[in-house]
Amino acid sequence: MTLIRTPVTIVLALAFAQVPLAAYTLQDAYKGHDFFDYWTWEIFADPTHGRVNYIDKSTAISGNLSTATFHKFFMRADSTSVVSPNARGRDSVRIHSNTAYGDSVIVLDVQHMPAGCGTWPAFWTNSQKGPWPHGGEIDVIEGVHLNTNNLASLHATPACIMPPARFQTGDVVSSDCNTQANSNQGCGTSFTKRNSYGAGFNNIGGGWYVLERSRHKGIKVWFWPRNDDSVPLEVKHDSRMVVPDSWSECEPDAYFPTGKQCDYDSHFDDHEIIFDLTFCGDWAGAVWGTSGCGSGTCQDFVDNNPENFKEAYWEINSLRVYTEPDFRHTHTIQHRSSLQTIIDVFNVLLLDASNLPLMVLKALYLLVAIASLTITVLSAAIQPSHELLGKRDDDLPARVPYIFPAPGTDPIADAIRARRANGTLLALDGVLWVSVSICFEGVHYAVYTSRLNAPLIASTWNSLFGVIRGNTTIPGNMRELAILRIATLNNASYEWFQHESVGRSEGLTTEQLRVIRLTPVLKDTTETNSILGPLLSAMMTFTDWSTTTARVPDHVFAELRKFLNDQQLVEATATVAGYNFVSRFLLALDVDGKNNVSVPIPT
Repeated sequence: MTLIRTPVTIVLALAFAQVPLAAYTLQDAYKGHDFFDYWTWEIFADPTHGRVNYIDKSTAISGNLSTATFHKFFMRADSTSVVSPNARGRDSVRIHSNTAYGDSVIVLDVQHMPAGCGTWPAFWTNSQKGPWPHGGEIDVIEGVHLNTNNLASLHATPACIMPPARFQTGDVVSSDCNTQANSNQGCGTSFTKRNSYGAGFNNIGGGWYVLERSRHKGIKVWFWPRNDDSVPLEVKHDSRMVVPDSWSECEPDAYFPTGKQCDYDSHFDDHEIIFDLTFCGDWAGAVWGTSGCGSGTCQDFVDNNPENFKEAYWEINSLRVYTEPDFRHTHTIQHRSSLQTIIDVFNVLLLDASNLPLMVLKALYLLVAIASLTITVLSAAIQPSHELLGKRDDDLPARVPYIFPAPGTDPIADAIRARRANGTLLALDGVLWVSVSICFEGVHYAVYTSRLNAPLIASTWNSLFGVIRGNTTIPGNMRELAILRIATLNNASYEWFQHESVGRSEGLTTEQLRVIRLTPVLKDTTETNSILGPLLSAMMTFTDWSTTTARVPDHVFAELRKFLNDQQLVEATATVAGYNFVSRFLLALDVDGKNNVSVPIPT
């Protein structure tokens, strides 16, 4: 089956299907001893009829079958004892997360998985409500015996069928997810990477498995080996946010689209996460004769060969769960609850950010909790990724390339143009955008997004500084004095070049500009400069203290209070803080190549 994709079909698909580009934020991270604190050891009889005896946490710890260091968690099978014929099976471990998750991205960094004859390990998610298979099952890692290729599968109630052709690198094994069909084979995809499972996986030091489940896009599974240069940095490192649609590996290893043929909401609810290790059973036992593991029976092998299970263990570096911003659950890991509280408080404050103090809070929220934002597609900015939208002006030096979206193609850029005096984007504006590649149905497309990771940041940047520049009640000459003084103290020549003419238009004279530029740092005096006058002198002293130490003495603040009311004090403080942020941004990126240029002396 040939699947035809063009820029037009992608635009229409995104417009009518309203497929979002979701940014998932870190909700929970499990590492080392976290598994003991936030996971449950299951001890019931294996529902897959394996030759296994699942033991409780205390027994697993005392028997060295569950151990942890600061950085790692281990769970293993017994590899020292011969199993009695009357026993339930070989001692092993099965655990599940205390928290159940809905739409999410789960990133597993695993160093070693159970391998060898007789083994049937799995990393999967399952409905906490049941009865199974109601609510669905998602198998991320699964295999038996000497397998080298991972199998990812779904198991669901009837009326969940996958299309035979879909955008994935793996091979379709079966398409009907119904557990009542094909002896509960489910709908599976076999990975084409031969080191995705078993001994081959362990020999390369493991790697990363990622599960994304979304009611908008379906269910996807990726695998990157440890030595793979293409693993996304946000997967490889402890990122606060992941955006799967931006990953260079566009097609996942396994893709299970949901929609008319498999309604997401009726087949999949919130899932707990599960690691287990069983032996023989419904699958491994059934294929024992063709496994290459020898003669006899699977049960005899498991019972009488403990030394063959030394490789039957999980070594987990970390497991991170990212959720969409509106996610809520009742079992939040305590060391993350303070951040969630901050986010909840600011969500309330964001309901009204019409004045400057709340605009400042909004900006702070976005800087602290940037990971909670969702990237949205800009309606007219989708093309194949090899075509760069807008203008990339490499003639202007900076540490990152400039991109200036064409008028009418980006609403945020147009809003910034409206704020600029001549309607032209500045070099500063150009470094806020980048043409990034996003993945839709197996093809990369370029969209504009802020280089600060979310269009809302660029939008809020424009809103915040639009308020500071045009909607405060402090005098314009006072505002521009602060900005120019910050440029002087930080030697941010680009900032000075942009604001000297503005300062003059607000009434600053050449003599006053020279005072701003040439006066040494004011720290030990609140005396009035005769050229500046008392108000501007107080503002310059306040700016000096705030810029150089961030701590303003009471007597300096008291001097400024003589001229400003409480609202204006907040506005003045926001101006100084905001433009210190701007100057540091300019200097770090060397916008317009002005870092080695001294701030000029006005003439």
